[in-house]
Amino acid sequence: METRKKSDDTDEWAMTWPLLVNDGRPLMKDVTTAVASTSYDRHGDEENFLDLGDNALIVGDGPTFRSTYGDLLAVRAIAQNGLQLTFAYPRSPGQPSAVEIQRSLQRTPRGFTSALGTVEDDVYINSTMAGGEATSIMLPHQLRPTLVFGQRCGFIARLNRGRIVSVEADRDVTAHVGTRTIILRAHQPKELISQPNN
Repeated sequence: METRKKSDDTDEWAMTWPLLVNDGRPLMKDVTTAVASTSYDRHGDEENFLDLGDNALIVGDGPTFRSTYGDLLAVRAIAQNGLQLTFAYPRSPGQPSAVEIQRSLQRTPRGFTSALGTVEDDVYINSTMAGGEATSIMLPHQLRPTLVFGQRCGFIARLNRGRIVSVEADRDVTAHVGTRTIILRAHQPKELISQPNN
């Protein structure tokens, strides 16, 4: 999320991240100069807030306050030159760490790339899924569009080892997957190839 200040004064400002620290049981929190994380244990799910600015500075030294779903610590991500960049990253075990995401994330003119995947315009692609709204998508390392629809539509596709194995659209539409032409019915997943058992 990109947040810019519209007023022309020189007052310092920050984005406030609501870091959950207790929802009836205490959570573990970790606040560095660029990442704020919370989790029930070191090996479970995490909620991470990342400051993507060049000179990231976050502060989480204030008191907690009670919300409708637990006690929150207000972590402030200080804006730099009138701009603050936040990336919220809910992480499950086995996914890249928040630090890996922060180091790998690069903004592009139409989205971003990271260790998680890519976003370009209204389309997201990672190693197992692709989705969004478009007339076509091109998977990484391909020279031409991998999936082409007869009209712009909302869709989700499941991937396996760089191949589309199923696709679903939000309307009736013709789709071309490689050399195949298929008819998709709204909200009905179409299996294209069998998944390997491993």
